[in-house]
Amino acid sequence: MLDSTEAGSGRDWTAIVPPERPYPGPLFLYHFVRNPLRCLPKSAYEEPIVPYRIGALRTAWVTDPALTERIFLAEHANFPKPPLESRVFSEPLGQSILTSQGEDWRWQRQAVAGLFRHEEILRRTPDMARAARNLLARWQAEGARGPRRIDRDLTGATYEAISHTLFGGAAMPEAGDIQTAVDEYLNATSWEIAAALSGLPGWGWHPGRARLSRAARRMRAAVERLVDRWGAGPDRHGNHLMGRLLEAEEPGRGPISRERLVNNLLTFLNAGHETTGKALIWTLYLLSREPRWQERLRDEAFAVAGNAPIGPEHVERLTLTRQIFEEAMRLYAPAPVLTRQAVEACDLGGVRIDAGEVIFIPIWAIHRHRALWPEPEKFRPERFAPAARGAIRRTQYLPFGFGPRICIGATFARIEGCAMLATLLRGARFDWPGGPPPEPLGRVTLWPRGGMRLNVTLLH
Repeated sequence: MLDSTEAGSGRDWTAIVPPERPYPGPLFLYHFVRNPLRCLPKSAYEEPIVPYRIGALRTAWVTDPALTERIFLAEHANFPKPPLESRVFSEPLGQSILTSQGEDWRWQRQAVAGLFRHEEILRRTPDMARAARNLLARWQAEGARGPRRIDRDLTGATYEAISHTLFGGAAMPEAGDIQTAVDEYLNATSWEIAAALSGLPGWGWHPGRARLSRAARRMRAAVERLVDRWGAGPDRHGNHLMGRLLEAEEPGRGPISRERLVNNLLTFLNAGHETTGKALIWTLYLLSREPRWQERLRDEAFAVAGNAPIGPEHVERLTLTRQIFEEAMRLYAPAPVLTRQAVEACDLGGVRIDAGEVIFIPIWAIHRHRALWPEPEKFRPERFAPAARGAIRRTQYLPFGFGPRICIGATFARIEGCAMLATLLRGARFDWPGGPPPEPLGRVTLWPRGGMRLNVTLLH
């Protein structure tokens, strides 16, 4: 059941009402396939750790900041990514920066790390803002008056922005094919995860198997076509991700292989637009329901940049924009659940965790935890004001994870989100068209079930 009623001094963004107790095994799997977020019991929003058993599988939801810091940082070598994650992503992504472990992961991250330094990303702000301006121009050409499927529009815009980082701004006609295949793949991942949790082998059949394989083939074929076309061009080496990867060497093997190149380009292309795109979708949804905040953001954008394109010199001054984007990612975390696996038996918060046991870190519940946030269901951008930000523990706010495996594109997403928000709000007003609020749907990233429709009014 969804709830978004007025309460107290602000709207209550409950979004999903959790079950009072964990579902029993078969019911858990049924709800998990439909929406994993509905499986989080009430205790996950109130307790530091909640053990759970599905048949022979023992697991736990971990939400306490001290425990999550231990898992992600202090003892991260003892809590690597589980085989479950590789099982879900190996078919489309192979051994990439997302799915690799140990030294294999380290050299891949080091090969591209320089491209994701703060100052490097700031230099790309004009590309991000240009993608938002192009979207406004498209709405203008189409006579945009809502409601529009802004989820599709924003996904296209963030694809355009990431293409500059990947390929230096080259045309990407394959974007539509890749985007469609990725959506089909992610929409079927809950079947694969549920199959793994129920003990089925990786080669076993389940209702999502054919969709996963078909979508993986489509997205890899599209990226291979892109690599072949771009690799034959004059700008294949440059200050973009493909150039960095082409210069990389696999330890003991020489230049990066074509397969590894495709693995990582596909990873960055999808991870690079999915988190930012979904975060922007939910931010504009919140602002459409909170018009007072939308007006304040619009005023800030004009005060900081006037009518000039948003550039690197403006981003740090968009203080309120950053606060609202951060609060939107708290309420609607772009990656709602992370997983780890215990290498050795250990004690976590008084709960015994056996070797090999998978641990779930439900970012969705951590960001709405009763013990961590005052009035956690309220939209309160002031939580992230500069004077208040320091009171937030670094593992109670995890939109991009934490520790050595924190998302390498976290800074990219934050800067892109602010630049695109400021650009879009100077050019358009977004209003809620009415009807039931969209259900947040866990599909690796956080989707609005059925898409996100908002009324879009262009401003002159």
